[in-house]
Amino acid sequence: MSNLVSNQNTSSVNYQFKILYALGMIFVTVGHSSYSSLPFFENWFVFNSFHLGLFVFCSGYFYKESSENNILGYFLKKLKTLILPLYLWNLFYALVTYFFSNYGITIGGEVTLNKLIIDPIKHGHQFIFNLGGWFVIPLFIIELFNILICKLLPVSGIKKFVILFILYIVVGIIGNNLAINGYNQEWWLVITRVLYLLPFYGFGMLYKVWLEGKDRLSNKTYFLLLIGCQLAILNYLKGFPIIIPAWAIFNNGPFIPIICGFVAISFWVRIARIFTPICGKDKWVLSIANNTYTIMINQFLGFMLVKSFFAIMNVSLGFFPDFDFIKFKTDIWYYYFPNNLIQFGIIYIIAGIVVPIYMQKCVTFSKSKVLSLFNK
Repeated sequence: MSNLVSNQNTSSVNYQFKILYALGMIFVTVGHSSYSSLPFFENWFVFNSFHLGLFVFCSGYFYKESSENNILGYFLKKLKTLILPLYLWNLFYALVTYFFSNYGITIGGEVTLNKLIIDPIKHGHQFIFNLGGWFVIPLFIIELFNILICKLLPVSGIKKFVILFILYIVVGIIGNNLAINGYNQEWWLVITRVLYLLPFYGFGMLYKVWLEGKDRLSNKTYFLLLIGCQLAILNYLKGFPIIIPAWAIFNNGPFIPIICGFVAISFWVRIARIFTPICGKDKWVLSIANNTYTIMINQFLGFMLVKSFFAIMNVSLGFFPDFDFIKFKTDIWYYYFPNNLIQFGIIYIIAGIVVPIYMQKCVTFSKSKVLSLFNK
C-alpha cells in the first residue's frame, strides 16, 4: 500500500482528487524542506495550517458506507495498509540510523525497543528520518472511530453526514482547546492530534455527499469569496496563523485551526478541478498521488541524499566551503543552500519526492519477486 488516502475504484478514477493528493504531498515536502522556494503560496495559505487536514479530507471523501457492513474486515484492511507498512519502515529506519551512526551521524539517536514499538504510536518521531510517519496513527484512529460512530448513528443519508460534520467540529474545538491548555504531551498528544484532524474528515464526507453537488459558483465568485475570507483571517490575526499539527500547537485559539484549514482546502479543491483537464492524467501527477504513503515516510532520506552530495563535493573537490558538517550530522533541519540561494530548494523538493517513489518501486518489485518464488 503506497497511498495515505482511501483506495478509489480504478474503473472510475477521480483525477481531480489525484491532483489534490499530488498538491498536498508537494506542500508537505516543501514545508519540510524549503518553504521559501514557493513564497507566493506561503504568503496566502501557510502549508502547516492545512496540508495534513487536506489528506484527512480526501480520506473522508472516499469513505464508503458499505464498509459498515464488515467492520472487522475494514479494521484488518487498515492494519494491513496503514499500520503494517508503518512498522516495516520503522524497522528499516532503525537500520538506517545504525548505519549512519558508524559515520558520526547522530540524528536518529539510539536504536531501542521502545522506539521500535511504542514511539511510532506515541509521537512518531523516534528515528527522525521517518518523522513524517507520525500522521499514520491519527489517520488510522480517525478511520476506525468514524466507522464505529457511523454504525451507531440511527440516521442515514445527508442528515447523517451533517450530524457527523457538526459533531467532529465540536470535538475538534474541544481537542484544540485541550492542546492549548497543555494537553499535548505524552499520550495526550495522540488524542489532540486525532481531535484536531476529525473536522477535516467530516468535511470530506459532507463534501462528497452534498457540498460537491451544490458547488456551482463561477471561479471568479468562488475565489473572491475565499480570498476575502483569508484576508479577514490574516487581518484578524495580524499575521499568519501558528499551527503545528505534529505537536498540536495552536497559538491562535481553538477555532482558527479549523477555519484556516477549511478555507485553504476549499481553495485547492477548486484549483484541482480547474487543472483536471490539463494535467489530471499526467504521469508524474499520478506517480505522486499514488505514492503519498512512501513520500510521507521517506522524504527526509531524499533530503539527506542531497545534503550528502554537498558534503561529498566539499570533501573530495573542495566545493561548498561553508557547508556545516556538525549540523549535517546532528540536525535533520539543516539544509545547505549554495551562496544562500533559496532557489536550490527545488533540488530538495524533487529529491524528497522522487527518491521515495523509486524506493517504493524497489519494494514493489522485490515483493513481486518473493511472491513469484513462493508461488513456484
